Amino acid sequence: MAGMRDILIHDYLDVDIDVVWKTALEDIPHLKKLLAKID
Repeated sequence: MAGMRDILIHDYLDVDIDVVWKTALEDIPHLKKLLAKID
């Protein structure tokens, strides 16, 4: 995820919106579940 952050912050003209959307749909829900276990 840090790699994506760097691209979004420093190279935003080359951001692939499909990759961002896929990440939002697939990775973030999983991350939320993991974080909920920590809380």
